[in-house]
Amino acid sequence: MNLFYTCMRLSLILLLGIGIGIAQDLPEGWFNEDVGEPADAGNAMFSSDTFYVTGGGTDIWNANDEFHFVYRAFEGDGYIQAKVDSLITESNEWAKAGVMMREELIGGSPFAMVVNTRDFSVEMQQRFDYDESMNSATYNTRPNDQLTLVNSGHRWDIWVKLERVGTEFTGYYSLDTLVDSTGARIWNVIATKQMDYMTENFTNAGLCVTAHTTGVYCDAVFTEVEYGNNATGVTEKLPDIIIQDFVLHANYPNPFNPSTTIPYEVNRASDVTVTIYDILGREVVQLVNKFHSPGSYKATWNAASGTSSGIYFYQLKSGNYRSQMMKMVLVK
Repeated sequence: MNLFYTCMRLSLILLLGIGIGIAQDLPEGWFNEDVGEPADAGNAMFSSDTFYVTGGGTDIWNANDEFHFVYRAFEGDGYIQAKVDSLITESNEWAKAGVMMREELIGGSPFAMVVNTRDFSVEMQQRFDYDESMNSATYNTRPNDQLTLVNSGHRWDIWVKLERVGTEFTGYYSLDTLVDSTGARIWNVIATKQMDYMTENFTNAGLCVTAHTTGVYCDAVFTEVEYGNNATGVTEKLPDIIIQDFVLHANYPNPFNPSTTIPYEVNRASDVTVTIYDILGREVVQLVNKFHSPGSYKATWNAASGTSSGIYFYQLKSGNYRSQMMKMVLVK
């Protein structure tokens, strides 16, 4: 396992709640567990409307799946969607992260899912019957060659969606460029599959992550998670966090190259700045300088050119408020 990947995993483990105080319980009604008894146990945490999921396991494939599942009970027709923000792994090219609907929490259960893979872009995959052995000729569908080209270079920021109507399951994907004039997201259909063994009364819907290889992990970040019920017309996003104070969170990924995201929260309408400093305390860039309404925000720093590897610090300021300095590492 190379040094860069090791640092990335350690930073994500810290982000999952060791020592920095931002990790929270999963939202109400959500659960997580390993499916299929993988040798490498996974985990999941939730913070700032974001799921951080670590999965081991040999794959979601063949006749018995091994992966980590973050899920909620799901009944009747509806959908689940999410943005796969990042996927950090040194495992197999078929490491996967995406959305899934699953009949039971056992390795051989029927399921349908739409996943982003490490090297092969987005696919819809499914097992039609219990303990059925999947194969590439029948059980996976890739949208088109163009999407594979878009995903070259390990692009992760792709939206995935799975919708159920009766026994028909339809997979979708969307890119950041696929929005209409109103800003609404445009969803491209991957495939529709008939899933007769997925009963109406009880299905588990959620986020799935597998490393595809024993002895290593796949770490995924999911944002913009949303699920809905077609029958009632109710759409639910993750619960809004009640902002009690100004909060500056740890950036992710960390270490990073060349971009990283800094989440922060504002509890009252005010002018806010987020500034990045080098190890000598010199200002590198004022990343944010504008008026904010109360809410949760994210800022992205792209250090692609003109910035050398090393340790940097960042701080949020508003009026007399000064957050503590947070540390991040740029590795080029």
